[in-house]
Amino acid sequence: MRAHALLLVACAALPLRAQSPAAQPLAPDNLAIYRDFLTGYHNGSDAPLNVARTTQAFLDFFSVSAEQKTCLSQSHITDLRSPALHRFTPADLPKGQFHLVNPKAALSDPEDNMRQGQSVEDAVHAGFAAGILQLSEIVFDPTHTHAAFQYSFICGRLCGSGGILLYDKTTGPSGKPLWKLSSKVCGNWIS
Repeated sequence: MRAHALLLVACAALPLRAQSPAAQPLAPDNLAIYRDFLTGYHNGSDAPLNVARTTQAFLDFFSVSAEQKTCLSQSHITDLRSPALHRFTPADLPKGQFHLVNPKAALSDPEDNMRQGQSVEDAVHAGFAAGILQLSEIVFDPTHTHAAFQYSFICGRLCGSGGILLYDKTTGPSGKPLWKLSSKVCGNWIS
C-alpha cells in the first residue's frame, strides 16, 4: 500500500502534458504552415513519405536548449506549451505521395539491414522509404505573426534529421495572409 501511495504522489508531481489528439480540425494557419513544409520537404527517397498521423507537444518532441529558447524568443515565441495534440487527415496533407502512419510503426533500420547482408545503398534506400516524419504542434507569438514547430525524420538508430523551423506571416500577392519559411534557423540536427 505504501508503494502505491508513493506512486500516486510521484504521478501527481509530474507536469501536465497535452493529452490525446484533439477531435477538432487544425486551424487554417496551422494547416497552411504544415502544407508549406510538406510541399517542400524531401527525405531522399522516391517512395511515398510516411507522416505520423498525430502531432506531438512542442516541448515533448525533443528537448529545447537554452540557445534554442533564446532564438525563439527573438521572434517573440516564448510560450512553448501545446494545449492539445491534433490528428492529421488525408485532406490535411498537400496533394502528392504521403501516407499517414502510426508514429510508433516499425522502421527498416539501415544498420540492421546491412548486418543482414544488404548493400549500404539498398539498406539506406529501404530505411528512407520506411522512415517516419513526425511534426510537433505549432507554437505562435502573441501577435500570431511568427510561428515555430519541430520536425524529425527518423529512419533508424543512426539515421535521421530534424530541427526547429520558424515561419513568418506575410501578405501574399492577392493581399491574403501567407505563411513563409523564415531564413532564421533555431537548430537542426542530422544523424
